[in-house]
Amino acid sequence: MKERLVIVDEDDSPVGVATREEAWQNGLILRHAYCVLRDADGNFLLQQRSQSKKTNPGKWTWAATGHVDEGETYEVAAPREMLEEIGVQVPLTFVGKIRLSHPNPFGVLNAFVGVFTGVINQNTPITVDPGEVETTRWISPDELRKEITEHPENFSYNMRRTYEEFFASHIPR
Repeated sequence: MKERLVIVDEDDSPVGVATREEAWQNGLILRHAYCVLRDADGNFLLQQRSQSKKTNPGKWTWAATGHVDEGETYEVAAPREMLEEIGVQVPLTFVGKIRLSHPNPFGVLNAFVGVFTGVINQNTPITVDPGEVETTRWISPDELRKEITEHPENFSYNMRRTYEEFFASHIPR
């Protein structure tokens, strides 16, 4: 059965449901939830997207990212995605929301992205879903800034945009 995703209007109010393909082909606005996990020293946990993903295969992104499914809110989708993708459960704090729109190989991605942050230890066991994630790694804020600046093509567009929007002034250490 295909996922049924929340479709929203320009004010981020739910107006219906659709598959991701229907949304991409028709320019409908989806909701995404991103989990930005850090350790006590401020280092980031990143995931490399599975090579089998339709969009951004092999690109680096936040610890967990995904769509808000039918009947969910951002606050429900974020911990679900984190548990599904990397097998981690930690308290999350809502940081903010950003509106993104850009072409993808299947049409146009229009989305509101709810960004959440949480703190975990670097020795926390990570269990990746191989259909979603190739691997994970820890990276310092300075190394992340350098890599995004020098090799932006290695990161998903949405990750780069949420990094630019929230990293410097909105994500607490």
